[in-house]
Amino acid sequence: MLQIVNILGNMKGIVEYVWSASRFKIWLPSYNCRITFILAGVITPRGPSNQGQKAEPFGPESTEFSTKKVFQREVEITVESQDKVGGFIGTLIVNQQNLGVLLLEEGFA
Repeated sequence: MLQIVNILGNMKGIVEYVWSASRFKIWLPSYNCRITFILAGVITPRGPSNQGQKAEPFGPESTEFSTKKVFQREVEITVESQDKVGGFIGTLIVNQQNLGVLLLEEGFA
C-alpha cells in the first residue's frame, strides 16, 4: 500500500471503476498503481449493494451521474488525506470542473 507521504498533491489518472457517486478506483500511470479515491467533503446517497441492501433515494441516479462524467476518462486529483482503510481522500477534477461541485449543483450531494 502506498504511504500518503508519497502521494500527496496533484496528479493525473484514469477512472477505472465507479463504486458510488463519490468513490472510485483510479489508475495512476506516474505511480504505476491503482488507488481507491473518495471525494472530500461530499456525502452522496448510496446505491443498491450486492448484499441485498436497498438503495437510498437518488442513490442509483447519483452513481449514474458520476459514471457518465468520469468513467474511463482522464482526471486530475488532489490528495488531501487518507482514511483508516487506505482510501485516498481529495478533490477530483474532470474537464476543468470539480466533480464534488457538479454533484452538489445536481442535488446529488
